[in-house]
This record gives sequence, C-alpha cells and structure tokens, in this order.
Amino acid sequence: QVLGQKGIETITGGYDIQGVLTSSAAAASGDLRASIANGGQQAAIASVSSVAILPIEIRQVGAASQQWLSYRANGYDSDYMEQVSNHYGFKLRAPGFETDAQVWQALRERDDVIVLGRSDVPSSQAVRLDQNTFMAEGFFWEDEAMPALEVEVRLPQSTAVRRLKVIGVLNSSWIGNFVGGVHGGSQSVAMIAGAPVPAALFFIDAREGTDSMALAQAIEKEFFSAGLETTSMQQLIATSLNESKVFNELLRGFIALGLLIGIASLGVISTRSVVERRQQIGMLRAIGYHRSMVLSSFLFEAAFIAVLGILIGTLLGLNTGWNIINQFAKEQTNLVFDPPIFDIIMIDVLALVCALLATALPAWRASRVFPAEALRYE
Repeated sequence: QVLGQKGIETITGGYDIQGVLTSSAAAASGDLRASIANGGQQAAIASVSSVAILPIEIRQVGAASQQWLSYRANGYDSDYMEQVSNHYGFKLRAPGFETDAQVWQALRERDDVIVLGRSDVPSSQAVRLDQNTFMAEGFFWEDEAMPALEVEVRLPQSTAVRRLKVIGVLNSSWIGNFVGGVHGGSQSVAMIAGAPVPAALFFIDAREGTDSMALAQAIEKEFFSAGLETTSMQQLIATSLNESKVFNELLRGFIALGLLIGIASLGVISTRSVVERRQQIGMLRAIGYHRSMVLSSFLFEAAFIAVLGILIGTLLGLNTGWNIINQFAKEQTNLVFDPPIFDIIMIDVLALVCALLATALPAWRASRVFPAEALRYE
C-alpha cells in the first residue's frame, strides 16, 4: 500500500514469485524452467524466466589495482530481459548507447557485454571502506555519463581470461542489485564458463487475479524434490519493509523519549525560575499584579519557548526529510516527498499541550507567592 503497484513493479520487474534452486545437482538434471512452466500449476502461470549464476573473478581493465576479486556473474534469459525492460532503466549508459532499449537489445543478442549494479559504482558522497570488493573506477554514480569501460573475468583459479564491455549501470531499483554481481545475458555467462550454465534462480509471472503466495507454496510443493524454494515477491518486499519498520520504530522511540525529556526539562526550568525570581514576583504583586496575571505570564513564557522549539524542530525535520527523499529519488524515480501534515500538526499540538501542563504547577505556585514573604529577605 505504501509503495503502490508502480513502486512494487520497479522492484520486482513485474514478476510475482522468486524461486531459488538449493541443489546444484538438480539444476543439471533437466530443464527446470520448462518443467515449472508446464507443470501442475500451468494454468496459473503466465511465464517463467531463469537466471544462471556463476562464481567468477573480476578486475577492471586499466584500473589502478589489477588484483583479481571474487564476484559473481548473473546470466538472464531473453524472456526475463524482455519483461523487465519495461520496468528497469539505466542510471548511466556507455558511449554509443543512447537509449535503454539499445542496452537491453545488446544484452539479449551479444555475449561480450555486461551491465553493473548500483553497488558496483562508487559515490562521490561516500568513502570506500572495503578495498577487497569489486567497484568500478573512473566515474561516480552521480555523474551524468560514464566512460568506455572494460573488465576482465575468469573462473576462479583459471588462466582463461575473457574481456567484457560494460555498457550501462542499472538503477538501484532493479531486483538484480539485491543478488549482487555483474549482469548480462545467459550467453555471456556461458561464454565465460565455456559451456552453458544451469539456471539457479527463477522468476515466475502469475496470471492476473492469482494469489501469488498460494501459487508459490503450490510450486514449491510440486518441485520440493528438485530443491526449489519459492517465495512471493510481495512477501519478500514485506519482509524487507518490516525490517526497516523495526528500525524506524526504534528511531521513533528515541525521538519520543527526547520529546518527553524536553517537556520535563521545560517543567524543571519553570520550577527553578519560580524559585530564582521569587523577589521579582513579590515586587510585581506589590505594585498591583493579580495572581492570574502572574500565572498567565509564566504560562505565556513557557508557551513561547515551546512554540519556538516546536517550529524549529518541525522545520528542520521537514527539511531533512525533503533532502533525504530527494537523494533517494535520484535512484528511485517513483519516490515523492509527501509528509503526513495532519499527523505532524497533531504531534506538535500534543507537545505544546504537554509542555503547558508541565509548567502549569510551577506557574500556579508562582501566582501563590505573597508579596510580604517574597520581599522579606534579599
């Protein structure tokens, strides 16, 4: 509900179920992709796509460090790339590729090209801490264009080196960024391995109106012996959001605690103010101030401090949220800054009421000060 259908599809690419093959031996036993598509749940399945995953070693041609780094290459079949091309775009494209469609076409037809994910490109606003993971050099994620770039790949501990051209950098919304590695067509992975690589990851598109969670369970039950584990994409997203929600709730708890401490501090300051300004209060009473006037003056002072603090905090919070959303919107184009104004107003009003209640007792005590007692001692 938070992401909306468009937001979900920018993460899933339009697929409803993800299947992971836990047994490498089963992958070599046959065409599991065709078996899923033509199995017992055929009526509920619109299409099935597969991904081959290959452990590799990689290094950038011309980079400062020519150390081989362990990584992985993901090879997607043509059906998968055909469907996700409607949902996934590229943040950067190599020279000679003017549109996203040209990049997708090259990935489907050529075996000497790959694309990078968000985690493979450094940011100009962050410091690279881990030098033992692959990251491209010569440009940043925030740049408007990328230079011509090539990488060398090989199988672990192998001497046969293949050279591939990097033709783009995917938006971080692409599901491939969550599995890590460089991305290309299944033919590119086969070229690196020197032979076709069995698929280990499957994406299933359910027909409209189908319960994806029930379908995922049925498919897993049918292919349990093959070592296939399936999960609804909505469930994956919900799990990810729940993890973020727990962290957000923790932050909200700290913020609420800070708000309570601030309100309590305002009450303490008001109490000290009554004690320290006892003579001034007595003088005011002596020249004709009524109790109600003393009470209202203390409440007005507390209200002024509370309102000023609430306004500053609210404006700073909105500005911080706006900056954060705008930063993420560079990668997630569907994100918009839409703060819950009504909730913010209610919290501000509640904070103001609590602040006035915290200062009400000290203000009442100040109004009860007798002039003679207050002025008796210096």
